[in-house]
Amino acid sequence: MRGRARPRHLLAVVMLCLGAGCRADGPPPSGPSGAGGEPEQTLENAADHAQEVRSLKVFADERFYRQRPEPEEVITGVLQAAPVREGPNTRDMPFVLLTGTDRLSVYVSGFDEERLQPYLGHAVEVVGKRVDQRDEGYGIEIWIAAIRLR
Repeated sequence: MRGRARPRHLLAVVMLCLGAGCRADGPPPSGPSGAGGEPEQTLENAADHAQEVRSLKVFADERFYRQRPEPEEVITGVLQAAPVREGPNTRDMPFVLLTGTDRLSVYVSGFDEERLQPYLGHAVEVVGKRVDQRDEGYGIEIWIAAIRLR
């Protein structure tokens, strides 16, 4: 069904728009409304935003990621915030991926962590690599190529 929204996605977009005060017919004739003179969100804008949130490349195009020898795999779970350990010989791991049996630390160094906020607390599908950092004293980490909502 290329080019057409699937019914379940359309329902999500409509619900998103209703909650955000979107208008299907665009801004009112009097001009832009909203804070700071920004145009009011339309259904088309909301659909674009929903697709953007639905799937996100993290390290897929990064050389350091592609050069890792570990095989890529698809891992499903729930992305959660994790308390950040501070101090010498620690590694900033602000997220964990909870699978049915594992609590996997998520490596996001150098990536804008705010871009992962829409995925927190949601079921996600991650394409990534399990990188064993135990020799460095850290454990097994997930390096994410891409993430999407399930």
